[in-house]
Amino acid sequence: MSRIRKQTINALGAVCLALVACRQAVPKKGNTPDSDSVIQKSGRADTLLKRKKKVINVDPGTCVFVLPSQTHLDKMREQSASAEEFDSMVEEGVFYVSKAKEYLEMIHTASIDVTSDDSLDFVTENGKHYSISIEGMSWDLILYNGEDAPFRSDITTPEEECKKLYQKK
Repeated sequence: MSRIRKQTINALGAVCLALVACRQAVPKKGNTPDSDSVIQKSGRADTLLKRKKKVINVDPGTCVFVLPSQTHLDKMREQSASAEEFDSMVEEGVFYVSKAKEYLEMIHTASIDVTSDDSLDFVTENGKHYSISIEGMSWDLILYNGEDAPFRSDITTPEEECKKLYQKK
């Protein structure tokens, strides 16, 4: 099977999952998982995320994929001119996230997925903190090398952005 066909199948599968997730009911208050500590796997790296008051601590050298929260998806659906426009937007976002994840895995860079309801706290190797609000972001990539301040990257060209970032290091 060709590489492009695999990517297309992966992207379509992710779109289906996103659409199913969009239609799920919001859990009642009190039915949420323990938010003190969440372990999330992304790619080949296991990253420990500590959630306290919706702040996620990001380890040095870990890149972040910002996915739309359910609330943000609902707003996007309401603002879309049609269901087709919304579906197209979701499909495009999922495609570029999948493409960027493949690239980060190829260069052995850890990544995590967060939702746009969260805030991020990046900690450098020497202990400096960079706090970032990601409210309203959707299908975005934040690159972080562990030394410099994290920055929002163009998700359509992760190769170019990563080369710039890691050449600094």
